[in-house]
Amino acid sequence: MVRVRLRTKFLLSMVLVSAGLTSLSLLLVRHTVQAKVVDEIYSDLQNSVTTFQSFQHEQELTLSRFADLLADLTNTRALMTTHDDHGGHDHGDEHGHAPHAAPPVPAA
Repeated sequence: MVRVRLRTKFLLSMVLVSAGLTSLSLLLVRHTVQAKVVDEIYSDLQNSVTTFQSFQHEQELTLSRFADLLADLTNTRALMTTHDDHGGHDHGDEHGHAPHAAPPVPAA
């Protein structure tokens, strides 16, 4: 049987305790950092979604305003009320006026 000296046993136990504490500390730090990174990614993702939705809403408002302005132009209004079969589905009543549009502007 091999006899191990007391000093060797003490040194070996210190190395094992140090290795165990180091491993435990590294696992704890890894877990903490990983949780923080996941929280930051989630927060950044939420901010990105909010920013995109705000941008999309502003774009829809801008397009709606543009469509309203375009529909309000007299040339567009005149084109929308013509008897031409190009584009319009509403051919108007017997007087040539669409039920939802203003009367056509006389040509100058």
